[in-house]
Amino acid sequence: MLVHGTLEAADKGLLWEYRDLSEAFTTFEQAHDKCQAALPETSLEELTGQISALKAEKEKLALEHSNALEAQRNSFSELKQKLIQGKVEHAETLKKAKAAGEAKVKEVQKELADVTGKLKEELEAKTKALKEAEDRNATLLADQAEFDQLVAQADNQVLKIFPDSQPLAYKRVMELRTEQGVADPEAAWSAYDHLVTLYARITHMKAVDRHLGNVPEVALQVFKFSWT
Repeated sequence: MLVHGTLEAADKGLLWEYRDLSEAFTTFEQAHDKCQAALPETSLEELTGQISALKAEKEKLALEHSNALEAQRNSFSELKQKLIQGKVEHAETLKKAKAAGEAKVKEVQKELADVTGKLKEELEAKTKALKEAEDRNATLLADQAEFDQLVAQADNQVLKIFPDSQPLAYKRVMELRTEQGVADPEAAWSAYDHLVTLYARITHMKAVDRHLGNVPEVALQVFKFSWT
């Protein structure tokens, strides 16, 4: 009894499964018929032609792609060659520029050394000339001091010989200092003042001795020589 019920249940399950498969197959056939109706009828020759056309188009595209790829490779190769050439030219230009720069530096160094040598020679020559001028100036100053002392001594000696010439000599010095605008007329007499007074004393004493007549001219010549 139990077995019989189980078989009936199995039969029912198979029946429902068959029914579902039958409905699915029917639906598939209907869909297939619709697709067949939608597709245009095409002969074998047309399909073959279409396949050949597609194949030719494929080969054409493959050829174009190959040509484009080859052109790209050639362009890349040319660009690479240009880069290499540019690098070589840049290195050569840099090398030449470096060599030119080093040559210019050496030239400037040589010119600088020459100029420095000339300046050194000129400086040494000027230093030597300055030293000689200083020595000459020192000699002249010493000679001038000695001459000034001799003039003062000579004036004092003449004053001792002709003491009455002092007023005239003093007057001549004051007149000269007034003409020159000396700030302090009573300042100590300089060698020039002594030379002026010496000339004045001798001029004043010409009447004393006729042999003194030429002395003022001689004194004047000595004065001019000492101040030139």
